[in-house]
Amino acid sequence: MATPAHRLAEIPAVVSRLLTQPEKLQEMRRRAKEWSRPDAAHAVGQVARALLEKATYIDLLASPPTRSGESAYLM
Repeated sequence: MATPAHRLAEIPAVVSRLLTQPEKLQEMRRRAKEWSRPDAAHAVGQVARALLEKATYIDLLASPPTRSGESAYLM
């Protein structure tokens, strides 16, 4: 539930609206927490390190998935 501001001049009005709608702010907080990835920096670091250690990026691919829903990438 994003609240867009398409131009810089719209930001004060958007913020003002949000500050008068605590229920919308709470919903935005809840969704941000739901979508958060606290481990994102670590995951990016792992991929970067793996890329530096491997001869080619194809070496990062795992064997093809054997079960439905399995990822083909190592992470």
